Parts: sequence; C-alpha cells; structure tokens
Amino acid sequence: MIRMLRRLARRQSPRSDNSVRHNSGCEWNCPPVARGPGRNSRIAAMAAACVGGVLAAGVIGCSTNTGVGTSESVSALPAIPAQELARLRDKYFLPAAPAEVQPITDAKRVLEEKPEVVLKGRISAGKHDPWEPGKATFVITEAAIELSAHDNDPKHDSDNCPFCKRRKSAAEATAIVQFVDDQGEVLAVDAQQLLDARKDQVVFVRGPGQVNGLGTLVVNVQGIYVQR
Repeated sequence: MIRMLRRLARRQSPRSDNSVRHNSGCEWNCPPVARGPGRNSRIAAMAAACVGGVLAAGVIGCSTNTGVGTSESVSALPAIPAQELARLRDKYFLPAAPAEVQPITDAKRVLEEKPEVVLKGRISAGKHDPWEPGKATFVITEAAIELSAHDNDPKHDSDNCPFCKRRKSAAEATAIVQFVDDQGEVLAVDAQQLLDARKDQVVFVRGPGQVNGLGTLVVNVQGIYVQR
C-alpha cells in the first residue's frame, strides 16, 4: 500500500518526468481513466480514482484483520542484527509518550508555521497492510478513530454502513511514518521488527512533516514511542 501511495505521489508531482502509465490491472480495482488532452490530466484523474479507492475503501474503511499485519512476511525476513537494532532503538525511541499531540488534520493545516509535528496514531491501513516489509515505514490513522465490534464481522458491508460512511470522512486523518538516512532515503530495515509492534497498536511520533503530491502527511521520525 505504501509503495502505491508513493508511486501515485511521484506521478502527481509536476517535477516528475516519469512516463509510466497507469496499469489497468491496478490492485485497488480503480475505475478506468479516460484519455485526456494531456498527461497531467490523465495522472490527476488516475490519482483521484486510486486514492479514492485506497483511502476511502482501504485506509480507514472497516477492517476484518485485527492481528499482526505481516506476521508471515516478517518471519520470512532476515532479523535485524542485534547491534544495529539496539543502535536504532537508542536513537529513535522516546522514554515516555509526549504530553501534547496534534490531530493529523491539524498538523497538516499548520505545517508551514510548525513543520515539526507530534502525532498520536494507530498503526492501521484498514483492510490493507500498514507495513512495507523490509522498509522502515508504515501507515497510521488518527488514534481517535476507534475500532468497533462490527469491524471484525466478515459479512459487514462498509459501503452501505452509516457508521462507516461517517468515519470515511476522516480519510485525511492518515499519515505515512518513515525512518530516513542523511540522504532522505527510507532505511532498509523492517519497521515492525524495529518497533516490535503489531497492527492497531498506538504510537506517538515526533519529527518534521511534509505533504506529498497526494495530500498525505509524511513524517520523518526523530522520536517515537510505542504504547504497550
């Protein structure tokens, strides 16, 4: 999921000269994009279609998966060396949760005035995997968006549920969290191993934020606290 959001953000950015076309076999089952007079209009239409599917139906839609997001894939990944794991945790882990946090939507609104954000979020991308195996990045949603009992009902139809329709209006309350090196590249370590965390666990994140080409808040971690 994170890779999809990044690809769409790069294509939407006016600085990108990518010539990659939208694949009609998109994993998000996006509607076909009509051909327009120019490439930018086609990209904008594709981004709107895909993000609508990813965010509305996936990121904060009703979820039937409440376990660890990538238990099988994590077990197949090589373990982070103990010395490196200790170094990263010593660098990034906060001793306590920050006393003051911002809602994700508020952090985005005042980002120009306050580029450093402090968020409290739930590790979740709805029905989709919030982790990117082997990469130090994951998705969070506003922690105030609580899980409900019917989220676990496999027969539940989120598209026609009044409660879920109201909750989907909070699609902007989603952020990508990432650990980066000095060149701004995402670290090639598995975030779930690094945090020893699971899907739906609450984390506090501190660091500079920016909004990508799709309007999603992206935070480069300077400090993180995992609520146990």
